Amino acid sequence: MAHNIEDIVSVAVPKYLSEQGKAFDLVFQKQAYIQFLGMKDKLEGDPDLKRIDTQNGGKHIEHQLMVAEGGTFKWYSNKGDVIEFEYKDIFENTQWTWKNAVGTLVLPVPELLEIENNEKSITSYLQGRLLNTKMQLVSAINAAFWTASPGTKEIVSIPKLIQFDPTTTETIGNIDQGAHTWWRNSTVTSAATTYKLFVKEIRDLYDTLAYNSQGFAPDLLIMGREPYTYVREYLGDKAIPNATDEQMSKMLGFKVPKIDGMTVLREDQVPNVFGSGDYASVYMINSAYMKFTVHSQRKFTLGPKERLIVNGDDAIMWPIYLKCGNTCSNRTRLGVIGKIPKTITS
Repeated sequence: MAHNIEDIVSVAVPKYLSEQGKAFDLVFQKQAYIQFLGMKDKLEGDPDLKRIDTQNGGKHIEHQLMVAEGGTFKWYSNKGDVIEFEYKDIFENTQWTWKNAVGTLVLPVPELLEIENNEKSITSYLQGRLLNTKMQLVSAINAAFWTASPGTKEIVSIPKLIQFDPTTTETIGNIDQGAHTWWRNSTVTSAATTYKLFVKEIRDLYDTLAYNSQGFAPDLLIMGREPYTYVREYLGDKAIPNATDEQMSKMLGFKVPKIDGMTVLREDQVPNVFGSGDYASVYMINSAYMKFTVHSQRKFTLGPKERLIVNGDDAIMWPIYLKCGNTCSNRTRLGVIGKIPKTITS
């Protein structure tokens, strides 16, 4: 091929995948949950509390527990009282398995031959192809975050971390939630019939999860279309001030509601955690306990090109690798509301 079109494409693909060499940021720029974690990191600037983190290696991802468990506390008079203690199983870290994923960028050689002598056409062609690839990656990753029952190869989803029945014998982060009550999230079965009663259920769960005196409180609500509408209509009816998250609105390009200090994000893939019937669900999250970790060598990293035969024609394929984990350090400060009716109208 004239001008060695394959070499030109090989140089251009990494550039257009991300002009600043940060494919992770490009792919996740419209993924609301990841953007929220990143925004909180930037606003707080705490190097010891990274919600989006990069790890250079290790067989597992370790996330330090932030649970008041493992010791004893007792008042004493300082007049000969015996200091008693009780041995408890002490967990220092949660432990999570790395999850590996790969996307592909496939460019048919016949299409490349048609544009090989036109630099402008090459640029436009690659940008269009990479935009489609990026959208595919975003859609696949977002779906994985909301899978109710992910497979062993898949990322630990939000519904897996925050379960509607957290009492079952199951290992999450290498800790058995069935054996340790302090490693279980909170659940609420909705009985709401009005916007007001629904918002009251949200606020009641907030009060259950918040360490109000210490400032550790939920800061994120994620819900499907119907409960999102209920919150938005309630805020509008009450004309509540400061009901918009300006930072997230600017970042995502649309108005994002806020209630009681919690950012409200709509995610239509939030599952019906109740199971039977046609109901909606709401996840209440304290982002200080959440982390999304990526491997430094697998942050949507472009692999070496391969030659393929596709439908009888040759093509060039580049694998795009991701190695990551979605983890948590304190499940007791997370919650879910299930069985929310989709028929509330006022």
